[in-house]
Amino acid sequence: MICRSTASRVRRILEDGYLPESLDELADRYVREIRQIRPSGPYRLLGWSLGGVIAHAMAVRIQAAGEGVELLAMMDSFAGATAVEEGSPTDVSVRELLGGFGIEATAVERISDPSLGGVAVALAEMSGHSVEHTEKVVGRLVSAADRNSRLMSEYRPACFDGDIVFFTAAADDATGGRAARGWENAVTGVVHNHAVPVTHWQMTSPDALAVVGPIVNQALREQSTS
Repeated sequence: MICRSTASRVRRILEDGYLPESLDELADRYVREIRQIRPSGPYRLLGWSLGGVIAHAMAVRIQAAGEGVELLAMMDSFAGATAVEEGSPTDVSVRELLGGFGIEATAVERISDPSLGGVAVALAEMSGHSVEHTEKVVGRLVSAADRNSRLMSEYRPACFDGDIVFFTAAADDATGGRAARGWENAVTGVVHNHAVPVTHWQMTSPDALAVVGPIVNQALREQSTS
């Protein structure tokens, strides 16, 4: 189960009336949805950005229900005080947001006007949709990103019984561990931090996943032999 921050944005885009008031509400909904597909564990959870915070909250809920969590992995996820520290990814340009949402970097780079209107015009030309429709979608993306930042800053995580496999966007963090340290009191085990040489908004790019994938696979192999 991959809980990307993109997933909550998709909810926001596709469901006009869906405005979660808290991260707990999102986590409850995600747990219900994955248990419709897989009623019992053990579960493997990985999330990027807000998705990692949701994955942690889900893991706590799953354990409280008596089920197992085999893997909890988080990709440059911030919560609580660390979500509003200088350098945290709470302020984002429209172009960065589009890159994080999965639009190819080459397409994003061709957008010369970084304003919402300029981005909407460029994307409308690329997609064939009307400027009005595209501007509405981009506006919702920006609104969802702002809301997600607030949810992260307000959230205070409970304690997960186990370890976290954590990935830091090292291009944004000279310390290499600011976000990871914010989770040390939210686990009974160890936060295993791994640096990925990209920015926060590039954490799902092929270059980043080439680093993340083998580490996650190794963690799963160790779980299967323990």
